[in-house]
Amino acid sequence: MNLGDYLLLEGNLEFKDPNDYYHKSIYWPKFFSSEIESFKLQVIDMASPKKPLKATDYFKYRAGYPHEISLEQKTKFIEAGIKRDYLTEISNITIPKITIHEMKEMWSNCIGFTTPKKSEFIRDAIFYHESMDDDLVFVYVINRKAQVIASWSVKKKDGKFKLNKPNGIFKSLKYIQE
Repeated sequence: MNLGDYLLLEGNLEFKDPNDYYHKSIYWPKFFSSEIESFKLQVIDMASPKKPLKATDYFKYRAGYPHEISLEQKTKFIEAGIKRDYLTEISNITIPKITIHEMKEMWSNCIGFTTPKKSEFIRDAIFYHESMDDDLVFVYVINRKAQVIASWSVKKKDGKFKLNKPNGIFKSLKYIQE
């Protein structure tokens, strides 16, 4: 037992968060397979058949599209210490925007999702795409409005994506453990 486990058992460590977080390497609930279907249908319904999924300014900034956001928003990100995705920056590439067709290729690559507390309603989900680049895997957080909330890149290991448990005590504690 580590310090975080002890504090959690003692009730001294509590996160005031309106969401429940699930990660495939920690715990995957039975309700996922039925609930992801309504998530998929809503994303398909909200997405354009021809254009990339809508994207937040946060995604645009981190993915390498700062020219698509306002100077005011860019300044806020800089002041908050938010930077471009490191691996794509050193590779001099952007994280690709995705269409609904690419999203359909990723349905089976879900590695995490959030729900409102004590609910089975999937609010947003995390998917990865490993065939867009030879060295990197791109991870996308998608919400029900067919919007890319955030994205980052992960280096492939032996040419494949390897799912690891979240590192850091606070990151790992936020996930449902059952």
